[in-house]
Parts: sequence; structure tokens; C-alpha cells
Amino acid sequence: MKNKYKSSIILSGILLSMLMSSTISAVAQKPGLSIITAYYTNLDGDNIEDDVYTEAILILKGEKYTRILLLFELVLPSGYVFRDHYLYCAVTAGEIFKFSFINGAPENGDYIFNLDAYIFRLGEFDYYSDSLLFDPPGEEEPDTPISVSVSP
Repeated sequence: MKNKYKSSIILSGILLSMLMSSTISAVAQKPGLSIITAYYTNLDGDNIEDDVYTEAILILKGEKYTRILLLFELVLPSGYVFRDHYLYCAVTAGEIFKFSFINGAPENGDYIFNLDAYIFRLGEFDYYSDSLLFDPPGEEEPDTPISVSVSP
């Protein structure tokens, strides 16, 4: 009798874990855009942590997307905005994009990273957007970054 209860408990546990894992993977694959990190660091090797690094994940509906237009901006505490765009082709279903702003964090205060994604494919169009507030320190006046790079 005890073995029957043990088997039922084990079987129930297995079924519950399978149900939970399928629910988690369904949630993880929901289409959309999410900025997953943003912070200041020393990317250019000048020993000053005045560079900004961000990552965003783009989950798509299907895999037939041919063009993705990313519009992004880094808003400094003073209101100064570094704004740019990036056009990418043949994006996979769960692409992670990395953004680097060299010398992009010269001020103290709250920074905002905004990202818009326009997804184009034959006969379809999707739009996703996300924003993230973070607080890197800095000491200088805003200056145009030496470089901004984006990579998938």
C-alpha cells in the first residue's frame, strides 16, 4: 500500500514539473522586446567607467522575418540624447542585441535607454518597444560618443 502512494506522489510530481516547464517555455517564447540589462563600464580601455553597455532580446512570431529596424536612444540626465538606428536582416526567433556607447555616460543621475523595433516581412508588420531607467555615475559634460555599436 505504501509503494502505491509513493508511486502516485512521484507520478504527480513528474506531471506537475512537466506542466510547469511547458508553461515556462510558452511564456519565454511570447513575442516582444525586452531590454535585459544596462550599465556603465570601461569598454574602451581608458580606465574610466564612462561607457554604456545594454542588451535587449527580441522574440519574434515565426522565423520568416527579413528586416528589423531598431531605433534606439540613450537619454542623459541633462536631457541630452544620443539617438541612432540599426537595420538588420535575417534575424532569428530569439535574437539578443548588444549596444555599446563609448564615452556615453559622462553625467551623474538617471539615464534612460529606449528601444523600438519595427519588424517587416512579406505581408506583415510588427512593432515592439521597451525602456529602461538606470543610474551610472559620471563627471564630465555630455559629449558626442566616439562610437556607438550594435551587434546581434
